[in-house]
Amino acid sequence: GPHLSVLLGATAAHVSTDPDLGVIEKMLGLARSMFPHVVLDLPNGWTPLVRNALLSADNIVLVAEPDLANLRNARSLLDFLKQVRPNDPPPRLILNRVGVPKRKEIKPDAFAAALQIDLSARIGFDPALFSEAAANGQVFAEVSPKAAVSPFLAHLAEQLTGRPQPHQRSGLGRFWGRS
Repeated sequence: GPHLSVLLGATAAHVSTDPDLGVIEKMLGLARSMFPHVVLDLPNGWTPLVRNALLSADNIVLVAEPDLANLRNARSLLDFLKQVRPNDPPPRLILNRVGVPKRKEIKPDAFAAALQIDLSARIGFDPALFSEAAANGQVFAEVSPKAAVSPFLAHLAEQLTGRPQPHQRSGLGRFWGRS
């Protein structure tokens, strides 16, 4: 969208070295000075980059799929955060790809209960929407504003930024200049 800039990482298979932590920290410092909000999509491995990002984040949103491996990783992350950030509230929990056919899943409420945190949202499995958005380089709300995930993501953005999303005028409201 017009209010989102994305900086992608290296995806080439021949690049096997981790990025230099000092360079990444400088880049993040620059991004923080230029933009009011910086969002990092971190890998699930325990690298110095991931550790430093978690230590310096203002807000943490834990996104996981509802399976046993993700439950184990989420538990490990929560234990780490309780140790290093004992006075912080728990992260928001979002379960992604809920309802994948023929996959053994942990029920979303049971997943959250096992972690002892509230479930902020569950994002259903919608391969057509997600693949179209990825193929076109668009966010979900641009591809399908009425998709179930779109209002949730707008609400999450409001919560994290403290800024309400602009209200869309509809039908005759645009004509008469009213909402």
